[in-house]
Amino acid sequence: MIIDSNSNRPEIQYPSNWQYKVIGTNLDEMITAVKEAAGNLQYEITPSNVSENSKYYSVNFSVVVTSEAVRDMIYKKLTSSEFIKIVI
Repeated sequence: MIIDSNSNRPEIQYPSNWQYKVIGTNLDEMITAVKEAAGNLQYEITPSNVSENSKYYSVNFSVVVTSEAVRDMIYKKLTSSEFIKIVI
């Protein structure tokens, strides 16, 4: 990642390994949504945390994205799932 001196927005070189933290209410459904969002791209899902009362789960989702459009599409797919509450 390179910071462009003319803007505050970093210049991201693609392909790039992009990481998301996905938080939701149903672990199995979250993993299904993550796999669907990744499609045929190379990805990895690793467990993260479970809330004290097991109401919320989080996973780390790492995926190789080929462009900003692909990265944004994955984010939109993740946030459209009723079982995913937050994507960071």
